[in-house]
Amino acid sequence: MKTITAIAFFSLVLCYASASYADTFGSDAIRAHDALLTESTGYFAHAGGTGGQGGELYYVTHLGDSGPGSMRAALESTETLIVLFEDGLNGTINVPTEIKVESNKTLWGRHRDGTGADIFIHPTNPIAALKVTKDRTNVIFSNLKADALGFPNDAAPDWLVIRDTGTVWVHHVTAFGDGTQDMDGFVDAHAEGITLSWNRVEDWDNVHLLYPALDPTKNVTVTLHHNLFRNNNGRQPRLSQPNTYAHAYNNWVDSWRGHGMQAIRGYPMSPRTAACLARHQATSR
Repeated sequence: MKTITAIAFFSLVLCYASASYADTFGSDAIRAHDALLTESTGYFAHAGGTGGQGGELYYVTHLGDSGPGSMRAALESTETLIVLFEDGLNGTINVPTEIKVESNKTLWGRHRDGTGADIFIHPTNPIAALKVTKDRTNVIFSNLKADALGFPNDAAPDWLVIRDTGTVWVHHVTAFGDGTQDMDGFVDAHAEGITLSWNRVEDWDNVHLLYPALDPTKNVTVTLHHNLFRNNNGRQPRLSQPNTYAHAYNNWVDSWRGHGMQAIRGYPMSPRTAACLARHQATSR
């Protein structure tokens, strides 16, 4: 089924650009972060998520994996931080072991001068690039790029894994594959308070697997809105156990190879979740 809605939505995805701010002693970056939070909706907003709001500004100074000035050092710090990038810093950050993100962080692809930073986060390990697990909570990932290329088909990693506590917002992240590799999840979510919005995922294998991974009695609550899923295999998203609730609206699922949005057979799903998955989506195959 092809719809005019899908065409209009795609125009919005391409035309959206993050605002540019001059960064004077950090005050404009802080105001920009406050403005970013006004875009927050869904389960992340309902859970009171704020990311690094109220914390210090941290500027990543190099593309290395570790050491002072690295992205890892910021994300694994226990401080509340808004993590940005120094002017002119663009490129790929390779992640040889998963980064275990601590609570109260915003990782934002934005330079000190307010222009967008072109940052690819690439896992070179078979597990994941980023993890928000255990008691870690309240994290924002915004305006970034992702891939998980270069792995054998049976050993591909996730890009981001969210487990246990939750309250995570993934916003304006662009993820590209090559359409051939068996890449695992772009974002696999096993917690409450998650919003996935305005992301673009193309030529991936499995995009979003949603279920309570460690404790089947706990709820998983995920909002998905204004995402573009194109030429992927499936899981856009996939709900695979009870107590999993997806609030999905205004997404465009285009040319999938396996399945589009799915609740796996054999597991009961609440009527509310089934209705949410079925409404206000644009599809083209």
